[in-house]
Amino acid sequence: MSTPLQLYLTVVKLFFQVDLDADELLRGRPILLARVDVHVYWASQKVIDALGELPDVVDGGEIERYEHGKPTGKCVGEFQG
Repeated sequence: MSTPLQLYLTVVKLFFQVDLDADELLRGRPILLARVDVHVYWASQKVIDALGELPDVVDGGEIERYEHGKPTGKCVGEFQG
């Protein structure tokens, strides 16, 4: 069982990495992080799977994808609610 501090430190360590599932402590958890200006979001694979098929184009932003087309989990832009 991980403590909240361990989880926090793991998130900080991975904050600028795209793959939130790279760390054993975070793998399989639904995680959505937003940069303070909310122009960048990071989502774990669990969140991406729950969303289902993502659009190729989004208004005001970009869903970053690997070369083969799978979403990386990072979204950048001026998103509208």
